[in-house]
Amino acid sequence: MPLIVETFDPRRDERPPWWEAFRHSAGLHVPWDWDLLRLAPPSAVAVAFDGEDVVAAAVARRNRGVADVRPLGGTAQPSWWTADPVPSPAVPRSLARGLRAQLGFPVLGTLWRELDRDRAVALGGVRFKCRINPVALLPIEWSDEEGWLRTLSSKRRRTLRATARAVARDEGLRLADGPVGDLDADALIRLIRLNEVKYNGPRHQSRMSDAWLRGLFRRRDVRALSYHEADGRMLAAFTLIDHPTWPVVHRWGIVPAEEGARKDLYFHAYLRTVAWATSAGKQGLLLGKGLPDIKRRLGCRIEDRYAVLVADGL
Repeated sequence: MPLIVETFDPRRDERPPWWEAFRHSAGLHVPWDWDLLRLAPPSAVAVAFDGEDVVAAAVARRNRGVADVRPLGGTAQPSWWTADPVPSPAVPRSLARGLRAQLGFPVLGTLWRELDRDRAVALGGVRFKCRINPVALLPIEWSDEEGWLRTLSSKRRRTLRATARAVARDEGLRLADGPVGDLDADALIRLIRLNEVKYNGPRHQSRMSDAWLRGLFRRRDVRALSYHEADGRMLAAFTLIDHPTWPVVHRWGIVPAEEGARKDLYFHAYLRTVAWATSAGKQGLLLGKGLPDIKRRLGCRIEDRYAVLVADGL
């Protein structure tokens, strides 16, 4: 039986009545929420059905003549999903036809991103493949953060423990850990923008608009670990998109040193986040892209990712 593909425009179409049940059963992260898709850049959603069962879905936007299946909300998590870990080539082809039709002329191909090696090979067709920045994953295989620390080098372990003691002694520093909506959204967005400029340069075009970030921050299943001065001014924050098994560490931001930044808060936030995920019974943390050498030294598994451009009609 051929697959049936339905397509949607989240900015125009109402959320399908089955969408939330599908999102949760498929284990999709918060950026797949329909309200957040509405706040994202104009995009198309394609969903493939085998009978009444959803077997695949993808979100794409038009970008330089192709349907660009790029990560949602800067999370480095795929904006495609398949029920079969390595589907037959007919599945992505069906999704691609739906996306291209929804996006309209001219869309000459489909750019699939965040593929592992097996999925990149399975796409088939006439294509161009390239390796992109790898992604960091931290499987949780210990009962507490001490178990994690014991897996690290002795030098890294000593440094993290010393950092934790220094933060605890800092009487001018206050920590907050909980729903991100409890924080000042303007201050948090500023920290995120500072970090983007630091690593990507002042001309960087963020994939996350202020409106999208505000929508994300209204959700109770998005958390933040934040650092404040005694007067309440936010100095740094780690935002985290919660998930039953694999939460996503979304963004880190910190003020410049001349504005009062403390040393090594990033590593302290990492330690606290591992402790939270362990106590919450998570299977692991998705740490995204960037700083792979540092993340590897912090126990992460670094996995290759690929982008594949498939020509239209193939």
